[in-house]
Amino acid sequence: MTDRSLISVVIPCYNEVETIPILRERMGRLLAAFALSHAVEILFVDDGSTDGTRAALEAMAPEMNARVLAHASNRGIAAAFRTGFREARGDFVCTLDADCTVDPLELVPMVAKLESTGADVVTASPHHPEGAVEGVQLWRLLLSRGASRIYGYLLPVKLYSYTMCVRAFRRSALERIDFRSPGFLGVTEMIVSAILQGRKVIEWPVTLRRRTTGVSKIRTLRVVADHIRFMGHLLAKKLSPSPASSAPRT
Repeated sequence: MTDRSLISVVIPCYNEVETIPILRERMGRLLAAFALSHAVEILFVDDGSTDGTRAALEAMAPEMNARVLAHASNRGIAAAFRTGFREARGDFVCTLDADCTVDPLELVPMVAKLESTGADVVTASPHHPEGAVEGVQLWRLLLSRGASRIYGYLLPVKLYSYTMCVRAFRRSALERIDFRSPGFLGVTEMIVSAILQGRKVIEWPVTLRRRTTGVSKIRTLRVVADHIRFMGHLLAKKLSPSPASSAPRT
């Protein structure tokens, strides 16, 4: 295939030095899977790590022709995505979590879905009827599913999951998506923005597994509080009369 579209894969990393060997192996498999169909650029964004993650990323980057972008201090996962998006050159832009709790190979059918359906976003969903969850703590599962049910009520498009980091975007749509929170809420803001803009969003069922190395960076109480505030904003927007309905009749 001589004229291959380019896929950019953006991966935020924060204190993930223990996970780098797994990430290295999985990304090697992903590159091999895309080799005949697409060109791929990988952008690692080190989000102010203090454990040697940046050095480990820079050591493995040449073998996969990857670039390492860096924040001087920890700014949050969505801020790291924003940095990667600015540098991405692909026709399609994919996002991954560095912990590989969702197999990066899932991006292969997700990109295929973008191309075959004309969708703007394909988002991974372990809560989809055909998805699965293995070994994830019950409290995290309940929080994720509970939040998704509330977002489903507040938004015109109902998804099984609004919080997953693994996604594939059409570049033309990504450039217009708005998100403001630098942290984990920003991941949800992206999909909400796409929905409110009338973008075509499709879910792809995946298996979410408990991480086997390192520790989660989620600060649960802060993230919950952020989501509650954002839900309040969406509820107010849902309940407020639209300009058309509030205009006086003549």
